[in-house]
Amino acid sequence: MKCCINCFEDVELKNIIEHLKEKGDCDFCHSHNVYVYDIEKDNKIGELLTEILYIYTLEDTLPREFPTNKLEKLEDILMNEWHIFNLDKASMIKLVKELCKKSYTRIDDVFEQKVGFKELHLKHLKHIGLYLENNAIL
Repeated sequence: MKCCINCFEDVELKNIIEHLKEKGDCDFCHSHNVYVYDIEKDNKIGELLTEILYIYTLEDTLPREFPTNKLEKLEDILMNEWHIFNLDKASMIKLVKELCKKSYTRIDDVFEQKVGFKELHLKHLKHIGLYLENNAIL
C-alpha cells in the first residue's frame, strides 16, 4: 500500500516522502500522480509513529487508580493534539495501522481501547508526575 505527501501535515514526514522521489497514486487520500511512500518497502515512517504510540499505555494495562478522566481514544489524541495527518479519522486509523503493524504488536487494541499517559500519574513518583505535567511537551 502507498500513502502520499498529502496524507500528512507534519513537515518532517512530508520531507521523507518527497526525498524518495517516487510518484504514484495514494491508497488513503486517493490523490493521483503525487509523491508516495510505499509502506511495504520502507518502515521509517512506521518506526517514527510507533515511538509516539509507545508514549501511551493501553487502558487494560494501566494501574486501577489511573484517573478515568485522563483516558482518551488514540485517534482523538492523534487528530487533536499531534496534528500529524491531513486525513479524516477513519483514513488516519487505517494508515496508522498499516504503517505500524510491523513494529507495534497491539496495533488493533490501541484503537479499540482508551489510552493514558501513565508517567503523568505515577503515585510513587508524584514529584516527577507533577514536573512532567507542568513541563512536558506532551
